[in-house]
Amino acid sequence: MNLRRVFHNKYIEFITVLFLFSGVLIVILTPDISIFKWTANFAIQTTILYIIAGLFFLLISAERLLLLSFFCAACLSLFLKGNFNPNLKLKIKSPERVLSIALVKFEENDPAELDLVSILENKPDVVCCNIGDSSVAVSFFKKLSNDFHYSVNFQGRTFDQIIYSKYPFVTVDTILIDENPQTLFSLKIPGYNENVYCINTLMLDPYNTNQSESYRYDLGRLIVYLRPITSPLAVVGNFNAVSWSGELNYFKKTLNLQDSRRAFYPSLPNPFEVPKDHIFFSKIFNCVDFHELRDLNGIHLGLFASFQLSDDKFNLNKPQSQ
Repeated sequence: MNLRRVFHNKYIEFITVLFLFSGVLIVILTPDISIFKWTANFAIQTTILYIIAGLFFLLISAERLLLLSFFCAACLSLFLKGNFNPNLKLKIKSPERVLSIALVKFEENDPAELDLVSILENKPDVVCCNIGDSSVAVSFFKKLSNDFHYSVNFQGRTFDQIIYSKYPFVTVDTILIDENPQTLFSLKIPGYNENVYCINTLMLDPYNTNQSESYRYDLGRLIVYLRPITSPLAVVGNFNAVSWSGELNYFKKTLNLQDSRRAFYPSLPNPFEVPKDHIFFSKIFNCVDFHELRDLNGIHLGLFASFQLSDDKFNLNKPQSQ
């Protein structure tokens, strides 16, 4: 069958136009239906498919469909750009004034198989992890006790949270969501007058109607919990939602948080990978480094980010000249 003739048929062309438009609308204006929400997670892969479709329509000389495919790809690209942090410009680090945070996704990886070197070669100051069996994580980090002098551990219904820190904890608190802890803690960073706050969170999948309503309710509880904090804040964890989802967009805008990611690119061995773990930060911070933690096989292990406190907001505790 001649494909050129098929796609030049006005009825087939009309159906194709509707199909192409519907893909963009599902991603940008995602209905609260589980299959559509799941599909919208693959916005980046969908953008690539639109480009491939445009090249296909170019080969068969379907000019209108070619232009429409590239137009849809452009719309999705602009949409994704607005939901990451493309204007993020990594500033020059001042090593004595940087807080580094690592998020290790124990809940998706076997701790016995995690590459300790690849995770900690960046020398993080804080390591956040969620794990079903905390004893495995404790033994995993046992040999790091010389570096991480401080730790807290909270047990939940389906997972435990463990925080390791090189800096002393000033306050530690939790909020229970579905009987699981979301740990909010503050640290005393040498040389700064104010404490730095971090929260480690793990949210359940919002993929059916009941869970979607519960997910929005739980995010609302986190907003109420975090809104009074005016000190530097880093929100770390696996939200089980992409950053362009309506729920996380509302969460970031309400708390005036920025995304540490400039962009996201799926990689082998999982081309259908989507970014569901995030590190958001308040504007008092300057993000000076961000990258994903991966093992030698390319398996996603977590995230790493470094933040520098703004000079115009905080004064160093240095002796005053006489």
